[in-house]
Amino acid sequence: MTGQTLRRLACGLLCLLLAAPALTRADSIVTINRGGAAQATEAPAGEAEQLAEEIGAAEPEAAPAETAAPAAPDVSLSALRGYDSQLGYVYVTLGRYPQTAEGGVEPILWRVLSVEEGHRAYLLSEYILFARCMHANLKEYRDTLKGDFGGTDLCAYLNTTFAEEAFTEAERAALTPLENVGLVFLISDEDANNRQLGLGKQSSTKPGPGMRAWGTEWAIENNGFDPAVYTKRKEKLVGSSNKPMPLQELRLFVYSGARGGSSSPYWTRSQAGVDKRHARCTKVDGSLGHIEVGRDNEGVRPAVYLDLVRAAILSGSGTMEDPYVVGSR
Repeated sequence: MTGQTLRRLACGLLCLLLAAPALTRADSIVTINRGGAAQATEAPAGEAEQLAEEIGAAEPEAAPAETAAPAAPDVSLSALRGYDSQLGYVYVTLGRYPQTAEGGVEPILWRVLSVEEGHRAYLLSEYILFARCMHANLKEYRDTLKGDFGGTDLCAYLNTTFAEEAFTEAERAALTPLENVGLVFLISDEDANNRQLGLGKQSSTKPGPGMRAWGTEWAIENNGFDPAVYTKRKEKLVGSSNKPMPLQELRLFVYSGARGGSSSPYWTRSQAGVDKRHARCTKVDGSLGHIEVGRDNEGVRPAVYLDLVRAAILSGSGTMEDPYVVGSR
């Protein structure tokens, strides 16, 4: 046993003795024999105190201080706001979906269009996530559904396959549905033209983000037909319209040239007024047009309502580069 160990043992035992009630004639004093064993003897009153003074310089070593864990960011959902013409959008991430050409899954980036205080936030995907027809049967869309998006093939896909792939069960619980549609939907033509939401047709006299959007690499180059497997662009395959189509028409269409700026068209949930077999969608100049609902290569830009009671901001600052990370409570 080392000298340092003996010194600590003696100090500890002596502190216990000093804390005990005083003895009438003599205090117990502890010595350490050569074998390292503690041996109690008696000493006249006062010797214990004197020994304590001699040893007292050897204070017990203080326990190392624990490193405090970093504080969680104190960000409330009140930080969310709708589009502002001066400040632009607040951005959040929620859910994950394939976005690279190879199918790499990444967080979905959303812009906050508007906020109903204490109720819900209206989110629109920043990017077109995939391409898919709205409804395979044009006649059924016109005559039976009468343009009701809630009954379309695309609505069913968004609220089953897409919702289950993109969101966890807890994340789905933080969403609130659009009546007669579901948790995941598309913006209406009215909202697409609403400049108070930062949308509408962009021009030199009406600047702003506008309604134009760009697709992910996955939507443009893959869209469920892996380019490493499907290499013949003119090969006909069956897509969401249930019709044999050339491979190049089963992936997201991209506008070429300066006018298009590599943007892509995407659906709204609104039926066209001219031809009832068509739905309204964006066009090359960022305006609204229409196209038949059976087109496989039209883009899908999902929208959701975030329930402000069930959701929480976990981190981030709300910019596009550092969006708020949203989760469920």
